[in-house]
Amino acid sequence: MKVIKELFTKNKLYKAEIIKINDGIYTFSIFAWIHDEVEEENYYGEYYWSEVGSQLSLFDTEENTVTHTARELQRFCE
Repeated sequence: MKVIKELFTKNKLYKAEIIKINDGIYTFSIFAWIHDEVEEENYYGEYYWSEVGSQLSLFDTEENTVTHTARELQRFCE
């Protein structure tokens, strides 16, 4: 499996990774930019991408995957 493309929401708080599976099938995962707040002296937490949605959907072309993924990613902006 290999990530071949990333799509982002306008505010950059969500992203989707388009993944090509070795046999030429495509899928995707959606991530949110998370701030893990920890109250410790001189430590303000950390930021990281956390998976918030992945599909069991499989697609036959990169174009179909990007189209579907863009629609799914848009739902996180509503």
